[in-house]
Amino acid sequence: MIEVGGRTVVSAAGRSVGDASKLTVTTTGRSVDYVEIPPNAWAREASGPWVLVAADRAPVAPLEVLGKPLTLDAGVVTGGQTSFKATYPAKALGLEGDPVTVTITVNGDTVTFRYEATTAGRQTTSTTTIRPASVDPITAPTP
Repeated sequence: MIEVGGRTVVSAAGRSVGDASKLTVTTTGRSVDYVEIPPNAWAREASGPWVLVAADRAPVAPLEVLGKPLTLDAGVVTGGQTSFKATYPAKALGLEGDPVTVTITVNGDTVTFRYEATTAGRQTTSTTTIRPASVDPITAPTP
């Protein structure tokens, strides 16, 4: 979820199995579903038809980026959860400007990544939560 000026502007929910992923992104009241099974990707609005997406370059796996912080502070354990602070180059997170500090919280089998930044003069907050999902295979959509 990304908030700008205290208002949610985009949210996403989905799952990954191996290299494949299935995701729904919602912004301004509209949702788009995505399925990616390399080297192919498909998208559709609402419950419309699936469209094969031609991509020049596959997106970078987000966990790969998060595994390479500039700095990492020792974890703090509070009430059964552990929190770390990691600093990343802004560009690695798709931002501009100074390095960004991300709070990483581990609570059981759930991990949450949260950061705040100023974008175009507005306060931006990004929160991403990952947890184990079904290992059922993700299959290509049928046209």
